[in-house]
Amino acid sequence: MRRLATILLLSVAILLLLGTVMLYSFTTYQPGLQRLCLHLCWMGVGAVCCALASFFSYFWLRKVQAPKWLLGFACMLLVAVWVPGIGAVRNGAYRWLPFGQPSEFAKLALIIFLADYAATHQPRMRERNRGFLRPALIAGLVCALIFVEPDWGTASLMGAVSLMMLAMGGAHWGYLVSSAVVGCEVFALLLLQNSLRMERILAFLDPEKYRNGVGWQGWHALLSLGSGGLLGTFIGEGAHKNGFVPEQQTDFVLSLIGEELGLLGTALVIVLFVVIVLAGVRIAWRVEDPFGQLLAAGITLLIGMQAFINIGVVTSTLPNKGIALPFVSYGGSNLVCMLTGIGLLISVARHGPVSRVRLEDQSTPRVGPAVGGPVGSLLDDPEQRNLRGFGKCIARRLRSRGRSRFPSVPLHSYQRPPRPNP
Repeated sequence: MRRLATILLLSVAILLLLGTVMLYSFTTYQPGLQRLCLHLCWMGVGAVCCALASFFSYFWLRKVQAPKWLLGFACMLLVAVWVPGIGAVRNGAYRWLPFGQPSEFAKLALIIFLADYAATHQPRMRERNRGFLRPALIAGLVCALIFVEPDWGTASLMGAVSLMMLAMGGAHWGYLVSSAVVGCEVFALLLLQNSLRMERILAFLDPEKYRNGVGWQGWHALLSLGSGGLLGTFIGEGAHKNGFVPEQQTDFVLSLIGEELGLLGTALVIVLFVVIVLAGVRIAWRVEDPFGQLLAAGITLLIGMQAFINIGVVTSTLPNKGIALPFVSYGGSNLVCMLTGIGLLISVARHGPVSRVRLEDQSTPRVGPAVGGPVGSLLDDPEQRNLRGFGKCIARRLRSRGRSRFPSVPLHSYQRPPRPNP
């Protein structure tokens, strides 16, 4: 697990360095280095939060009831953006407080709360009220507060992450799928009533047609990304940052990387995020504690999905959503919260109990699945410790799904059938 934590830290450090270099390159056309200095200050705050979160055991969060308090505080901050004199309005959106965006803090608070809730109510997560309605309503409240800012992209992201965490926590798939379908229908109806976002969808479907209007940013981001070639124009030599791609240092920083560092720089960013996601999945896979598993999986989902959406927007694979690239984009609150999430992920790797292969008597037949979390129990069989064996295990699980109406994986020893006495 220490090796995974080292790989995770090294990958994040390279992304932070790359983001700082790109921000310095962006400021070459602007007088002063205020943004760069502010970015370095926020990076220092994030590094301190990451170190503290990784040093202390993540079990401390549950001992002091931190998940509930953090979520309540996050909801208060989301409501405070509407209070005159406290919240700041930028570009017609109530997203900012004097110290940053509260929605970034709400992301991490919601993940911690859902992980704690699913781990606490694990034996009853298959129920409709206790296992689905209560956590779904709480997550829906947070997403609704973010949605009305308006920040549709972040609300959609957190809705998807919440459903996936409930699925990993053991909630019934029928409730999750039906709620996802209803949510998509409501989102589509609201989208049809919003002319600005409908224009963004149309610009996504035909970027060249709307290149001089609402699709200006996406079209020139594509030109910037493709003009770098294999090796790029070199740092500081990009031309599209001079007004062609508005706010290129935030949501469209990948286009600047593609222009100045070329295809190799862009591929490096993608590879680093893949490494971070794989390391996070491996940490969640190996830890035995359900809370640690769900916490690590939720943070990994957030980082991976946010990076995927940002890269998809820059390459015109997805509509413009206004979501930053983790660890690379300019922005203080996003940087601090993401680094804090990495610190919690490292804390799970350092302090979480590691599940190991149990040596059992081969003559005694197995009467139930292995004890472990929703992820780690699949590795109980030594055959499943390599990729090919894991694929066979998943295939067997899928084939046997029809034998039981409500398949589930026990997370505690008392959920296993008793072993026969010798």
